[in-house]
Amino acid sequence: MRQTVNRADVFTSGHSTTKPYACDQCDFVTAYENGLAKHKYNVHEVDHKLFECELCHVQLRSKQTYTEHIGRHFNHRKKKCEVCEKTFPSKFSLHISVIPINENRDGNSR
Repeated sequence: MRQTVNRADVFTSGHSTTKPYACDQCDFVTAYENGLAKHKYNVHEVDHKLFECELCHVQLRSKQTYTEHIGRHFNHRKKKCEVCEKTFPSKFSLHISVIPINENRDGNSR
């Protein structure tokens, strides 16, 4: 039996609508203190380590982004959709892709 997924539930689960943490250097706001710290580090700090891909020489600002980038070169797919069992290279790509894919399976929008 095929499970149904409510689009709003997937995108709002774990997400707060209140965003009390604001960047003092731009218009970025977030619900999480660690999200603000990551934003400031990745966007506003100049002097931090960059991770360079040895295959295409792109420079990335976080180890997580670097690891996901390398995985794309080798088509590593670690995150699996519980509904359709399709796999994705990152949690982010799973969340932005899973709803449209599952909606199009039977032609219905939920």
